[in-house]
Amino acid sequence: MTNSQLLKLIKEYNICEQDSIEITRIFEVMTDDRKVEIIDDWENIARRIQASREQLEKEKEILLIQAISDIEKDLEEYNKNQVKKKTKKDIDILKNI
Repeated sequence: MTNSQLLKLIKEYNICEQDSIEITRIFEVMTDDRKVEIIDDWENIARRIQASREQLEKEKEILLIQAISDIEKDLEEYNKNQVKKKTKKDIDILKNI
């Protein structure tokens, strides 16, 4: 069995390129019987692949938002420390005048 049927289905169901590459690699080493099962059940498989991809994208978005939030907190803390140092330095200068 060739990959042409699989490639047609991948394109038809708009599977992303990264997933497409992995699917075709795995498909190549399967037995012909298993390949037929995959082709016959492709609609369900594609639906699960797409649902998993959507979940991964949501998780990546959440992680990115969290990372940005952490960076903002770190910057705020850094700025507070800088202001404290500057204020202390200014006070020390005023004390010595």
